[in-house]
Amino acid sequence: MTRTISVIQKKGGCGKSTLIISLASILAGEGHNVIIPDTDTLHSSSLWAQQEISGRGSIDYLRETNDNAITNLLQEVRSTYDYTLVDTAGFNSRIAGFIAVESDLVLIPCTTTISDIAGAIDTQRFLSKLSDKIGKPIKSTVVRMDFDRGTRNVEDITNELSNEPDLQVLDAVLWHTTTFKTAMNTGEPIKARAKIYTQELVRELRAKDLIPPAIIRKAAA
Repeated sequence: MTRTISVIQKKGGCGKSTLIISLASILAGEGHNVIIPDTDTLHSSSLWAQQEISGRGSIDYLRETNDNAITNLLQEVRSTYDYTLVDTAGFNSRIAGFIAVESDLVLIPCTTTISDIAGAIDTQRFLSKLSDKIGKPIKSTVVRMDFDRGTRNVEDITNELSNEPDLQVLDAVLWHTTTFKTAMNTGEPIKARAKIYTQELVRELRAKDLIPPAIIRKAAA
């Protein structure tokens, strides 16, 4: 079963591309074939994907910033890939709306900044209005990014996010670690603590039926 997952947030610098490459690393490492349509003009996730790294799994990419082309493109790749992971520049453009409509799940990254919190809330409101307009639900949930363990703001920010109607927050957190940035800079798959944190995120998504179970490889005869 294929899944289109988009990462959308109003504010830049909240970890959208980091979340994309982290999910791609884990899912491709499980044996799924993954494509990253990169609609951000900075091309951070596709620059990561285009590097030829042995052992990273099957990860393709493409770049598309034309809002009139994105819907057909996403519909076409669904038949070829297990996961389509769409990176975006934000939702202040028509293309983000088209992407959200085609997505099985929208992930909303949020760091510890006030502007990120406001951006996450605005993003959910945007998705709720879009869902009402098209007459079908758009599944979405917040992923907390770059939080420091043991600090008070983890609970405070989570409570603030949870006060917003329709805004769901995952229990898993991609805690602060430099290994995320290392992967982004080198093209390598995520490793060490970054890998552990993202695996926890993927397990929760599966436990909540937001993504399918991992593929099961048959033993060789």
